[in-house]
Amino acid sequence: MAGWMAEKQARLEAQWQHMVEANVAGEAAVEGEVKRNVNYQILKNRGLVPKRTKEQRNPRVKRRNRYEQAKKKLNSSVTQVRALEGNYGGEATGIKAHLSRSTRFK
Repeated sequence: MAGWMAEKQARLEAQWQHMVEANVAGEAAVEGEVKRNVNYQILKNRGLVPKRTKEQRNPRVKRRNRYEQAKKKLNSSVTQVRALEGNYGGEATGIKAHLSRSTRFK
């Protein structure tokens, strides 16, 4: 049992020594007082931001498209007023004999 325990202890000691040497080397690099260059990600510090579409990045186009959608929605819900063209020419779809839209009096 002592054999594998000694091997493990030696391996852990080697790892510890390697970490100490790396730490000392890191401290020596810091003492040189050379600032590292900042990259775009650190400079902007935006974190997690959702991906934007091309339309969302252009507010003018986004508003224009929203206006077009609103016009379509309005046209589907409200009958638009049409200007009269000339004299009355009768019902365009014909008169339905079986349809009565008036109120019956009793």
